[in-house]
Amino acid sequence: MYEDFDDETMTFNYVDLVASTDIIVKAVSFISNRYLVISYGIGIANSDLPTFTYALIYDVELSRLGKVKCTHVDVLELHNKQEAPAKTSIGFLSADGKVEYLDWSPTADSNGVVILGKLQYSRERLITLQGLTVSNIFPVAELDVYDRYVLPNFYEAMVKAYDAASVGNKRIFNILTQAQYHNIIMKGKFNLVDVICKYTIAGRR
Repeated sequence: MYEDFDDETMTFNYVDLVASTDIIVKAVSFISNRYLVISYGIGIANSDLPTFTYALIYDVELSRLGKVKCTHVDVLELHNKQEAPAKTSIGFLSADGKVEYLDWSPTADSNGVVILGKLQYSRERLITLQGLTVSNIFPVAELDVYDRYVLPNFYEAMVKAYDAASVGNKRIFNILTQAQYHNIIMKGKFNLVDVICKYTIAGRR
């Protein structure tokens, strides 16, 4: 099973590879002796030029993992000079020969998505989510927060949190949803450090 998150519809798309002739294609690159890049996507078996949709990027020095959605056929090391910053060395080659590099600048345009879940107190109790505080967000950065929650009867719904305030590099969101468990979806520009959820215990399911 292959899953792909659509940030327009805010839903997951699934492809059953057992019932399909497609396969998951993969490639591994190691950039500047620091970043392990694992490219993957859906492709045709024995293709001469597989196309990848995603790249997992693992920083071996900081032991941190990230994920980039970028259609490409190969990952290139753009700088071979010893003094060049390692993080400026990751390039993605597209099928038409265009090369795009990964821009780590906080001012660069980006549209990231992170899903945190599931937030649940216990199987027998409901919880009411009242708000969230997200750290390390620029005051002018666009960031939308959603709560995709599930009720005991497996009914699912999603509501957008209200952007209430910005204090320094922290963004405060207000929301009021009661459910068995909650999945927090953040979409926009962020350099996530932590998320503090404010909730209260509600009734039994």
